[in-house]
Amino acid sequence: MQSFAAVICLVAYVLLCLPKAVLNTPKFVTCAYHPSLLSVHHEPSSLIWPIAVGKKETWISIFWPNDGLDEGPLMLQKTCEIGPNETLGDIYFGIE
Repeated sequence: MQSFAAVICLVAYVLLCLPKAVLNTPKFVTCAYHPSLLSVHHEPSSLIWPIAVGKKETWISIFWPNDGLDEGPLMLQKTCEIGPNETLGDIYFGIE
């Protein structure tokens, strides 16, 4: 990270706690994307379960990560409708 002289760091849907070097190296900020309503869903299958149980919507969360897994102050949360025939790929790659 330091050799790149990163200005910002964006991480998506991580499965491990981020090391302090990742959190603190960028000049301005590290922020993270997670395809769920954090703090309710933050397991590896957080996007699959709303579809599997027939929910009509899911969420995306963008946040400033801290030392915990999928933890930190929220920057933005947005709902995303789940259509009757949508798949995991439709939701994950089709969020506007």
